[in-house]
Amino acid sequence: MEVQQLLDTNEARLKAVIEATPECIKIVGPDGLVQFMNKAGLCMVEATEGQSVEGACVFDLIAPDHRATWIENHNRVCQGESINWEFDIIGLRGSRRHMETHAVPLRNSDGTYSQLAVTHDITAKKVAERALKRNEIILKGQKYALEQAVHGYPLREVLETIVRTVEEQSERQLFASILLMAKDGKHLLLGASPSLPQTYNDAVDGGEIGPLAGSCGTAAFTGEEILVEDIANNPLWANYKDLALSHGLRACWSTPILSSQRTPLATFSLYYPTEQMPAAEDRQAVELMARTAGIVIEWYKDVAERKALMAQLETRVSERTDELNNVNAALQSSNDTLEQFAHVASHDLKEPVRKIKIFTSRLQDEAGEQLNDKGKTYLHKILSSAERMSTMIEGVLNYSVQNGSQQINEKVDLNTTITEIRNDLEVLIQQKQADITVDPLPVIEGDRILIHQLFYNLLNNSLKFTRDGVPPKIVIRAVPVLPDDVASYDIIVTDNGIGFDQEQSEKIFETFTRLNSKDKYDGTGLGLSLCRKIVQRHHGTITATSEYGEGATFSITLPVLQPAPDVAQEHKLNA
Repeated sequence: MEVQQLLDTNEARLKAVIEATPECIKIVGPDGLVQFMNKAGLCMVEATEGQSVEGACVFDLIAPDHRATWIENHNRVCQGESINWEFDIIGLRGSRRHMETHAVPLRNSDGTYSQLAVTHDITAKKVAERALKRNEIILKGQKYALEQAVHGYPLREVLETIVRTVEEQSERQLFASILLMAKDGKHLLLGASPSLPQTYNDAVDGGEIGPLAGSCGTAAFTGEEILVEDIANNPLWANYKDLALSHGLRACWSTPILSSQRTPLATFSLYYPTEQMPAAEDRQAVELMARTAGIVIEWYKDVAERKALMAQLETRVSERTDELNNVNAALQSSNDTLEQFAHVASHDLKEPVRKIKIFTSRLQDEAGEQLNDKGKTYLHKILSSAERMSTMIEGVLNYSVQNGSQQINEKVDLNTTITEIRNDLEVLIQQKQADITVDPLPVIEGDRILIHQLFYNLLNNSLKFTRDGVPPKIVIRAVPVLPDDVASYDIIVTDNGIGFDQEQSEKIFETFTRLNSKDKYDGTGLGLSLCRKIVQRHHGTITATSEYGEGATFSITLPVLQPAPDVAQEHKLNA
């Protein structure tokens, strides 16, 4: 009696433990009928307290796609094996759960075996694992798509990466597509749709958007998402359902891809082979990847616009270059014409002027005493005009020849140069009673004729532009300049003449510029322009400082040695 009582007590305790455990504990006979299931198991299969699954076939609770494997493993347990496996069940209310079971054989009184199993509901665990896997796939796809964009991959390849990412995270349960808004804003062009049939892609490429243009065309038209869970019976697909159904497409969800300015750039669509709503996970994936697609599409659009702008700029630069080349050619032609004119002037114009001067002088000598004062004045004016014309022709000739000639460099002793110039101007120096002081000057490299012309013009100007009743006083000195790269000298010419306003210090070097009346001071206005041209040809500089009525100072900086031809050309280009 005590033994039976003890057994009854232990059995009661065991039942209490089995009923209290949170895992499903069940016994399934060889025929698949449920012999026992605790409360936790009944809850998992969605059975109410009044319902019982004992005597029912457990196979009906197994998800159809897992049923064959479950029956195979059950038979193995009933033959004496212990097995662990995972499977899905569909509860009495239709909910699907993912289970993990540990099953062992339980010997029956007739010698057969039933399945004794402890089963855990691992649905939450699997959902978390799938979510983590989806997130990893999405992050990887986003990263790779952006890397492709940065490295300049074709836009279609980048969009295909985005589309395949959405398909992969759904475990290939859908087909994704991106259609791009055409420039006219009225049509959609194929962007990327690698998993849909090519015949379907060809048919939708270039389709017009509108209020009844399927899911994609309508989403692009309205700027809002369009969900069609039954293509066959939805009015949005009335004109396109035969195309979709013929390719096995039964449902479609499409959402617009917007720019940073909230304007439609494209559409992102999901197609399903069954009539259904898109899963929440799929919509979340599209939301993330659509943002990436928007960034990429807008980036490529900006790049294309910049390339188009650069092409326009290059075209304009090319056109401008052609214009400049034409202008340069015209200038060269003009320069050639000017040089030809200078040669004509040297031979054809100078000769008549020379004859005017000769015959005027003869007339003055032979008939001077017979002319009255007015005739003598006219004769003097004719001779003065002829002299000025001769001087001007000579100046134009010198200036033209200076522009076109090649420079011949040699050692030039400036002391000798100044001595020769003083000899040339001896009569004028005596007439003016000029005092010229010359300090020791350096030997430099340059064109002897041009250097002579440079200082001749400067000294001639100092002798010409003098104050009334004040004998000219001219001082020439040299100051060495020793920078790190090129040894040079400042040659300074100072006079006590009429001077000029400092504001005119640049203007005096311009061609044909005269600051004084030609009636009082003769000349062409070319002398100082020619001086600057000669100095520039020798890679130097010339500046002038003065105060009106207080004389002038000209500072000419010249290098001791002229640069080699290639260096000289580079210097010219940089200038």
